[in-house]
Amino acid sequence: MQEREDAVERLKRIQAREAAKAKTEGRPCKVSPIQRRMLGRSVEIRARPVPDDLLYQHTVLCQTVLPFRDPGPEVRVWEREQGSIRLYIEAGSVYDRATDALRQIGLPFGSTARLILYHLNTEALRTGSSTIEVEGSMTAFVARLQGRSPTGPEIRKFKP
Repeated sequence: MQEREDAVERLKRIQAREAAKAKTEGRPCKVSPIQRRMLGRSVEIRARPVPDDLLYQHTVLCQTVLPFRDPGPEVRVWEREQGSIRLYIEAGSVYDRATDALRQIGLPFGSTARLILYHLNTEALRTGSSTIEVEGSMTAFVARLQGRSPTGPEIRKFKP
């Protein structure tokens, strides 16, 4: 509530400053009912807390998309272009403890990859940091994503 009152006071100061400026320039300064309503709604929206279940998606990822299906192991690069927006994703490698070597993994695809990406975007915006804490185990991470304890098959969907 305090944030809303601060925002209202800030708008009143801006309006007073603009009215004084208009007066010195010899022009009328009147806020129409529509402008007043728009300003009021703006203050209300900015004062609301962001719900924890709201997910953010960057505009680049809205215009270009991850693969819907697995493009196969032979495809190592995914590139999409929409106007002046370009998405370039290159497949990587993971350390395999069983073989003590790096193992190539494919490109991210499907709803699981998009869910993880939404979560990372949301956390980066929520915390204001490019470093994202991802829990101590895969089970804890998936539980945080889903908001409930996951089953075995649900956890396997998140593993490479």
